[in-house]
Amino acid sequence: MKNIKRLALALMVGGVCATASAQDFQEYQEFQRELVKKDNQKRNVDVSLGLGVNGGWVTSKVYTPIGEYSWKGSQGYTGELNCVFANGFGIGVDYQHSEASYPIGYGNTESELKLDYVLPYLIYGGSVGGNWLLKAMFGIGYGHYSDAGEGQGGFAMKTAASVEYLLNKHLGLALEVESRSSYYSEPEGFSNYKKNNESFGYSRLSFNLGLMVHI
Repeated sequence: MKNIKRLALALMVGGVCATASAQDFQEYQEFQRELVKKDNQKRNVDVSLGLGVNGGWVTSKVYTPIGEYSWKGSQGYTGELNCVFANGFGIGVDYQHSEASYPIGYGNTESELKLDYVLPYLIYGGSVGGNWLLKAMFGIGYGHYSDAGEGQGGFAMKTAASVEYLLNKHLGLALEVESRSSYYSEPEGFSNYKKNNESFGYSRLSFNLGLMVHI
């Protein structure tokens, strides 16, 4: 009889312990789910800063007193800020400066064409496996040129695609290929050079190599 009572008591204690253990385990699971949820919320927006150098060509025709030039080599630098959401869509803004030289016929004198852009843009992209990220971008904004002491601002646009390799959680190396175009009011004397229905502006194709910092 005593053995039966002891067995019953042991079963009751075991049941209480099992119930307590199950409750603890459920609470632990809920705690882990909350941690994962908070971590995912933090990652719903990927904010990154980029700084790099670029090289390319001014592809549009440029007229000087001694000739006509196109696909002239140019170089510069770019800074950008990107914000990409979990669904792959995002927004960004960049600043780019580039320079190209053109002979103007007075000895070895050259004219320095400087192009500057401030462009907000739309982004679509994300991870394609491993540490690789792909992005496509399109934007419109402000462009400015200066050449031989003259210059003005106008409308500008860009299309671009980039591939990035993440070195770690916060650093990546990115390569971007892009096309930019800018349009301005015709300066005095341009009608003497232009052909057909040409508009006044500049187009540039470039490759950007830079370091990305993910915040």
